[in-house]
Amino acid sequence: MPDTLLDAGLDVQHPWSATLLTGAAGEGELLSSRMRQDYLVRTWGRVWPAERWTEHLVRSAAGGSISPFLITYEGRLFAYVEVYLLNDSVLAPHGDWGAHDLGFHIAVIEPALTRRGLGTRFVQDLTVALFRQSPATSQVVAEPDARNTSIYKTLERSGFRLVRPVRLADKTAAMMRCPRPAPVAEATADTGP
Repeated sequence: MPDTLLDAGLDVQHPWSATLLTGAAGEGELLSSRMRQDYLVRTWGRVWPAERWTEHLVRSAAGGSISPFLITYEGRLFAYVEVYLLNDSVLAPHGDWGAHDLGFHIAVIEPALTRRGLGTRFVQDLTVALFRQSPATSQVVAEPDARNTSIYKTLERSGFRLVRPVRLADKTAAMMRCPRPAPVAEATADTGP
């Protein structure tokens, strides 16, 4: 992985694709309009004007501790995802994180693709991609709003377990953790004496 967090991209596999957002023309407008949907207002609370989104994306691209991505599913808009280093996040004081441990936020921004099981499938694939891209990462963490039972269930189905509720500035979060899977031992053939 390059020195800056995921600056080479997010290596999710088909049917997903990921585009690193940098604040280029149209990105702020897209997020500003999509994040105003009722279900995202309740769970994310980022009803920001396009200019604020653009500033956030530019700052993220320059900072190195957070990487924002636009995710597509079979070429259709699907989600906005932020991947971040836990030691440089609001969760830093709430756990014993390794230098390469990662967290993420996810917002499914296309309502037509909700409630179809795609969230669980994507979180599973995202987690695999993060462990694959960052071999030094020992755990991946998510901290959704504790009232967001939908994402809580998605994370559980994806191998995440509740660590504990954590009070953050803007919410009470359900801090959930997925440890790196243990390597699968290769079966050896018994050749006999």
